[in-house]
Amino acid sequence: MAKNKRNYRMVLHYRDIQVACPVQLDGKKPVGIILPAFKLPYRKYPVFVYLYAVLLYLSGKSMRTAARETAERFGVPGFSHSTISRTLDALMLKIDGLTAVCPLESELPQAGTGAERAIPATLPGQPSLVVRPRWTDSRKRAAPHLFNVLASLFSSPESGNMLAYQYFIKYGHLLL
Repeated sequence: MAKNKRNYRMVLHYRDIQVACPVQLDGKKPVGIILPAFKLPYRKYPVFVYLYAVLLYLSGKSMRTAARETAERFGVPGFSHSTISRTLDALMLKIDGLTAVCPLESELPQAGTGAERAIPATLPGQPSLVVRPRWTDSRKRAAPHLFNVLASLFSSPESGNMLAYQYFIKYGHLLL
């Protein structure tokens, strides 16, 4: 490890946070930076903020409303609806990998009769997926899978960190 660390600025709950990340060395040559699971390179907010905003949009809120509610909940001023759009597009491209990392509950073996039972992705009282008519066919097919993968963020938004970590461990690439 190098003595010097790479410092990144983040915003969360209206606070500027500096994250000091160690630099890996190969001899004297830097070869990588060790990032915590919540930090994305060149991103201003933790990973769970982006995932939560996408989940709000998939649950029927407009992108502007989802961005406003995300900004208020996590204290991240300047969070934009265009950020949700870009994040959603990136996640839609990785939906197969996400479902492999986090299998849907309906695909897990069930106890009892042995018959496959469909388990709802959300608990009673939680929002459900709203499919929009203007979406492309590929987005309409991928949205239920993405919603099921992200549904746990309603009860614990920070669980998005674990999802990003598991994705990185399995594929060696960042989620976003």
